Amino acid sequence: MNRGRGDNRDMYQGGSGQGTSRGGGGGSSGERGRGTGFGNYRGGNRGGGSTDGDRSERGRGGGFRGYGGDRSGGRGGGRGGRGGGRPTGQVVTDRPFNVPGKVMPDAIRGRNAQLGWVSMEACDNEKNPLPPRSKGPGKESLKVISLTTNNLELKKLNLPEPIYQYDVDIDLSDSDKVRKRRIEVGRGMTRGGRRGCGRGGIQSSDVRIKDPPNPKLWKRIVTSVLTKLIMADNDDRHFGTDYMKAIYTTYPLCQKTVDEGYNISLSEVEDETGSSAVYHCRITLVSKIHTAGELQTCVNNLGEWFLLGNKEMPEDLVNLDRILNIAVKTTLAQRYTPVGRVSFFPEPPNGNKGFDLGGGLVNWAGVSTIVTMGWKPYLNIDTANTAFIKEQCVYTAMKELFQADRLLNSKVDPADGSSFTKSAMEKALKFLKGCQISYKICAKKVQTGRVTDILTLPARMHKFVSETGETNVEAYFRHYHHITLKYPNGICLKLGGKSIVPAEVCKIKKGQPMNGKLTEFQTTQMITVTAVPPENRIGQIRTNITLINTASDPVLQQFGVTVENKLHETEARVLAPPTLVYGAADNPRAQKSLVPPPNGVWNMFEKNELHFVKPASALVAFKEKGGLVKWGIMAIRKRVVDKESIFNFIKKLWDIAKSVGLNLDHPNNVMENYEEVRDRNELVGALNRLSNCGCEMALCVLPYKDQEWYPYIKFASEVTMGERPILTQCIVGKTIDRCQEAVVQNVLFKINIKLGGFNYLMDGSPWERINILNTPVLIIGADVTHPGADSKYPSLVAVTASVDRTGVPFHMTIQAQRKADKGAAEVINGLDEIIRDFILAFINKTGFKPRKIIIFRDGVGDGQFGEVLNTEMLAIRRGCTLAGDIPNFWSMAKQDILLGEVESPKVGYQPKITFVAVQKRHKVRFFCNNPSRDGVGTGLNAPPGTIVDVDIVKAYSTDYYLLSHMGIQGTSKPTRYQILWDDSEFSSDDLQTLSYFLCFMYCRCTRSVSYPAPTYYAHLGATRAKDYTLTLSDDVLSNIQEINLSIQRSEVFKRTFPMHYV
Repeated sequence: MNRGRGDNRDMYQGGSGQGTSRGGGGGSSGERGRGTGFGNYRGGNRGGGSTDGDRSERGRGGGFRGYGGDRSGGRGGGRGGRGGGRPTGQVVTDRPFNVPGKVMPDAIRGRNAQLGWVSMEACDNEKNPLPPRSKGPGKESLKVISLTTNNLELKKLNLPEPIYQYDVDIDLSDSDKVRKRRIEVGRGMTRGGRRGCGRGGIQSSDVRIKDPPNPKLWKRIVTSVLTKLIMADNDDRHFGTDYMKAIYTTYPLCQKTVDEGYNISLSEVEDETGSSAVYHCRITLVSKIHTAGELQTCVNNLGEWFLLGNKEMPEDLVNLDRILNIAVKTTLAQRYTPVGRVSFFPEPPNGNKGFDLGGGLVNWAGVSTIVTMGWKPYLNIDTANTAFIKEQCVYTAMKELFQADRLLNSKVDPADGSSFTKSAMEKALKFLKGCQISYKICAKKVQTGRVTDILTLPARMHKFVSETGETNVEAYFRHYHHITLKYPNGICLKLGGKSIVPAEVCKIKKGQPMNGKLTEFQTTQMITVTAVPPENRIGQIRTNITLINTASDPVLQQFGVTVENKLHETEARVLAPPTLVYGAADNPRAQKSLVPPPNGVWNMFEKNELHFVKPASALVAFKEKGGLVKWGIMAIRKRVVDKESIFNFIKKLWDIAKSVGLNLDHPNNVMENYEEVRDRNELVGALNRLSNCGCEMALCVLPYKDQEWYPYIKFASEVTMGERPILTQCIVGKTIDRCQEAVVQNVLFKINIKLGGFNYLMDGSPWERINILNTPVLIIGADVTHPGADSKYPSLVAVTASVDRTGVPFHMTIQAQRKADKGAAEVINGLDEIIRDFILAFINKTGFKPRKIIIFRDGVGDGQFGEVLNTEMLAIRRGCTLAGDIPNFWSMAKQDILLGEVESPKVGYQPKITFVAVQKRHKVRFFCNNPSRDGVGTGLNAPPGTIVDVDIVKAYSTDYYLLSHMGIQGTSKPTRYQILWDDSEFSSDDLQTLSYFLCFMYCRCTRSVSYPAPTYYAHLGATRAKDYTLTLSDDVLSNIQEINLSIQRSEVFKRTFPMHYV
């Protein structure tokens, strides 16, 4: 039998724990006690696990470890032996009652709880801004499985010696310099090319162009120069280039080319503006990269290089990473349409336009490639899909665009310009602006141009002065081009700087990726075509390997790169899930432990034996006698469903709530608190009336799911209501009509947690395995979301923190800051004050100062690690110092004082900080080599808990891939965790297990999610901040300070309903 975990750990003092044994060899468990001492001790036994199947489950201990207490008493004998296979279903066992909200972790005296920061001088390194790898692979596992990854190993590289690096610069030629307009090139492109080169070409170098030529024109100029000069002179040799700023060759370029440069007219590169400007392109030698010796040895054996104790990266390893990526992508960028920095799209075969997404868009399937420096160099290959604008007539595209819009459908006709409302015109311009258009007039050649505007007047009414006097577009085309417009009242397009062309003669050119956000319907269509099971996904990847054909790539051959044609296989460990704690349905003073099944999905309603571990009725601040949660109904605009359907829905909600211990007011009483709202201005009044009736929550029935009502409801209830807080739970009308039990259950999860309850908790005993939460720790999640480049909205920050031991209520703070494309950094501004406030909240809630701070930071790319580490890490430390400088800080932690642990203010407050970047934007995928044995779900994905921390991870810093969820459809994507900093020097097992366990603490569902709950909550917080900003006027949106004043919630609301944003 597996080792059992203890039955009970009393909340506060409890009796002494004289340890006996850990169970005999037969597997039965014995007592495990800890010594007596002040406060909470480890009491109780490690009970035997329940047996189900060939192998018994681990029985988990009750409650959480408490702060304080010396440890005396021995551990007793050895643990019992392990049995056979693990059960496949969830296992529920009884456990004694314990109030989770009042149980605290141990504050252990000793090295693990000592304060103190590690110097960051080691990270002041341009070659590698992160601390070197200090952790070996983890060892914890439930089992080991074999995986195939979508990586191809780069075989022993035979790098040429040396490699020449050239820089490209473009300026107006001498004849055009009278315009005094200099093309300024600099570093600093943000993700997506917001500051610079955008999506034209491969962007491993960062470029910012403040004046013409624009980035796409820059690429065409560079391509023309390279084709005419380099390829002509060296037709048997090849080069690597990003077509923007960098050229890498294995030979010196012709000195004449370097000295003189090259003049090129815009007419040679098919510029649509009609400009006659001539540009001068200069190519300058920057450096020679010597690959012989140390660099050659290192790059072929990266893992061994660092495991042998080499802490420093070779000087040119970072440059070599860039060179290899450019070499791989040079040929692909010539053959296919590049999108972003890593994806390339061939035209759909057989004249096919692509999978129709609706609204004038189609999906193109392509390939993504990127070279990564793992323990060896690897070429990662994956499928890529993106929306392209469909090749068709502009009129047809406009019809499809408006047909996909529920509000504008049948109201707007591109053949009738007068039918265009302001919103319709904005939608059409957003779709067409920047789009390349072709048109042909009579026998003239096909002309092209880019849409810069849509005229508000139709062709018949838009007048201008021509050579013969004033005329209109319709008459001009009839007189000069002998074209009689079929739709003289139709819209006209402005192309480039001056051309005005009727839309009916225009056609959208092929191969133009769409830059905007997809609609909900288009997203659904995209998922339909792209969410394929692992078996299909790996087949597509193998097809892409054939497509890119690295064996015949002349650039790779020139640089001595040979790519393995077989996908890399590796071993992965599968971590055991945590044990979860629920209330017992048959005894309100008891609890039950639940061990999730291997697929990470469980059902608390399966046998009607589980309650919420802490129903909200026992915690809410404003409640009726008897603990009933009083609530009402607010129907929006009109009765999208009748009252009978609403009653049936809330009756089912009430029935299910009762079955899990949540005491909601009876539906008959709820229907008496019924408000109907027809205008957004009526929202606050309706919420006030419900609040005056004693309602804590309003169930809001929306006509449909969109941004017309939802943001205003949330802003009214969470911001405007101020000191009289009332929660809202929004439901779409069709959901009420369907009244599906599973949906009602999910709604109930959100209601309970919003009202202050706990759906379930994590059993305390698993933390003994990882040695992290045995001391007061503040766990934080942080995210920054950025709007589109043309958006008037700011960047939004959300930071969440769990300020008590349960790990359930995450307090959230939000703020707006300048967009990154307006000169602001990607980092969080004012993080020091946010951290200070969370530290003080933790002390007020627990009576202890945090000894450790662990932050999971979302939204950070590889190129931003150094900036985030050196900015946000220092801000976190400043926040700790700000807290420690408060006059009464050292006396606030009452429990610390009782333990006799009062630090001297002279030492300063320095909790150990661990900073982890959480990444979902990567291309690594896992495929089980034995899916019938190891796979889970209908698609047979790798199981939750699958972790890879060897081979494909970085050799020179600490990172790992963790697949923590079972995908609903398609191929599950693991999350990458990069350790940016770790004062505590946690082991790999500690951090990996903590990351996995936190994926089970997302309260909105009964399944493990794809990344830790703190970052999930931060993402929800940023989304809620976005909802608030959607309600603000343009005047407010023009001032960041005004925005932040407008979106702040009252302290009463945040204190009463800390989890309102879920």
